[in-house]
Amino acid sequence: SYEEEIILSHKVMDFENYPIAENQWTILNGPTSNVTETENGIKIENYSWQSGFVCQKNTLDEKNYTMSAHFKGTKTSPYTDETYIGLVPYYFDSKNYLFAYVQWCNWDGYQSIVREIGFTGFINGQSAGWNDIFNMSAVSTTPLTGFTLTIDRTANGFNATFIGDDKQTFSGTRNFSNLKKGSDYLGIYVQNDIVEVSNYQVKES
Repeated sequence: SYEEEIILSHKVMDFENYPIAENQWTILNGPTSNVTETENGIKIENYSWQSGFVCQKNTLDEKNYTMSAHFKGTKTSPYTDETYIGLVPYYFDSKNYLFAYVQWCNWDGYQSIVREIGFTGFINGQSAGWNDIFNMSAVSTTPLTGFTLTIDRTANGFNATFIGDDKQTFSGTRNFSNLKKGSDYLGIYVQNDIVEVSNYQVKES
């Protein structure tokens, strides 16, 4: 596991002195993401699978938490490749992490809708497998339209809710065995797009 701390620029567009305080993020699982500060949050560009998690330290220790963010990418339908955008709701090290992604793809039957919210990663060095929350309502929100993803940590897993800026929504729950309490880091995952991330929040639940 590689870790790289970056301090985001104080110059945002034409605002020379914005913001006063610097924001610090840590890039985990390989420093592949390109992160820049924007007026409303951060912009992430990444093209590597399961790499370049843009995270902050979790200050809630072993308490349960709710995390959410608003995302706006560049892709629209019909899709010609695969795009993954979401959150990192569990990270200790390269053998203990999960990330949750909203997937758009050019697979048969999915070129114009969201395919799923998926969870994968590793728990105690073992693959967590593919844990799919399929889009059974034919939600067609695009990354370019924008959406909010919210994840609630429970004792055994996570509740995930997708709400598009066009008000289309779907949700589901996935449980995992042998999860540790809390998380050392929490953050954002992007693959194969340039995504504006705003209103990133982590709260005790």
